[in-house]
Amino acid sequence: VCFLAFTFGPGAAATLWLTRSLDFPRRLVVVLSAGVPASAVLIDVLGRLGWLGAFPYVAAGLAILALVLWKGRRPAQTVPPDNDAWTARDVLACGVIVALAIGTGAVVFAHRLSIDANQIAVHGDYDSLDLAYYAAISAEATHTVPPTASYYAGRELNYAYYPQLVLAMVHRFGDVP
Repeated sequence: VCFLAFTFGPGAAATLWLTRSLDFPRRLVVVLSAGVPASAVLIDVLGRLGWLGAFPYVAAGLAILALVLWKGRRPAQTVPPDNDAWTARDVLACGVIVALAIGTGAVVFAHRLSIDANQIAVHGDYDSLDLAYYAAISAEATHTVPPTASYYAGRELNYAYYPQLVLAMVHRFGDVP
């Protein structure tokens, strides 16, 4: 829920005017898809300015503004009625894709980490280490943007950390472990 709340506002601010001609499901998908990178950029800018604590409020303000503008305007051009009906086959296809993604992730990553009260043990090759490194970046990004690198004795990270920023904010502000 926090992830959706944090991505909807920035995504709508970035794409609402582009999606006027789309029906609701398509418009929502575009807004949320654009919201992930838009949120990361917003987090990075606020973090560099020292205003990281304002992120949930800015995201909520953008979401409220987007909802007001979304409801206040009718689409400029609508998709023909025969193309915007979701069939049972469409819903089933989406469900199969989600199930495949979850199943593949469970098979690939179930044996990689063992967690108990004292430690998290990483098993596997370089990609397992990579996942642990991403987790370290996310943990650091909850309070420092740009995050500091665990391999370089606390220097600013010179690495692609944007994918971890939104999840770090979900952890920080949503109290998600």
